[in-house]
Amino acid sequence: MDQLNILRKSSLCGYITHPLVIQTHTDQPSICRCVLCQATCKIFWIHGLWRLSRTAILRFVLVVGSVFVFAGCGPKTQEAMQCEDVLHPALWSVPFDQLDASNAEEWIAAHFPGATIIHDGVGAFAWGSNEKDFNAYFNSTYRYFAQYPGGRLYINPKSTDPEPTVADVLRCFGRPELYAVRDIPAESMQIKFSMWYLSRGLIFETVESKGFIPKKFNLTSMLHGPLLAVPSGSAEQMASSWWTTDPEYIASLMADLKPWPKDFHTVE
Repeated sequence: MDQLNILRKSSLCGYITHPLVIQTHTDQPSICRCVLCQATCKIFWIHGLWRLSRTAILRFVLVVGSVFVFAGCGPKTQEAMQCEDVLHPALWSVPFDQLDASNAEEWIAAHFPGATIIHDGVGAFAWGSNEKDFNAYFNSTYRYFAQYPGGRLYINPKSTDPEPTVADVLRCFGRPELYAVRDIPAESMQIKFSMWYLSRGLIFETVESKGFIPKKFNLTSMLHGPLLAVPSGSAEQMASSWWTTDPEYIASLMADLKPWPKDFHTVE
């Protein structure tokens, strides 16, 4: 069998002066000292490697591949996120009956000290805090606070803030009354998953690319946001507070809402 043997390594010039013995098919060794350049020696090495047993190479590839597969399939653990990192405590119970466009900014400044509040029109505010982005809207129609994990509004463009999972939300806020999995209108390749806490006025959402395989959501699914605080009430009232008052859209959304399952594992 043809072989490539490196006899010794010179300490003078690295690979450039490696003496190589190339065993040819005539079994007559010819010594080549690679004095031209490192590339020449690499050519000889590749030539010799190609002449090794193809079966041996295949076995090597299979063994290395198996190591990567089993390493990737091993159990992974993730530290549970603190509840105040899942959703800012100020948004757990917002006194909407006491807030309007005239005093919302004062309330934001008191509960997010040091935050720079950006005005985005009458009754519209945006700010960053603890590597999270927030916005709020107060007018005659919409009233809500929204938290975006990971700086998704680009107020904190270099944010490394992690995104909560479905399991994090369940651990911190319990079981929601309703949930929905629905296609986004006019976005045929995107799908939205949302968890609705009617009694608390909280909605946790995420949007994912759907692709050609049905998207499944489970306990480890990340919630990219927005994470919303709205006036508590019926699902129709909550949806109208932050998204739209279009009756057709609201009716479509209500048709997709379902009671949270007793034993949640996967929904699609």
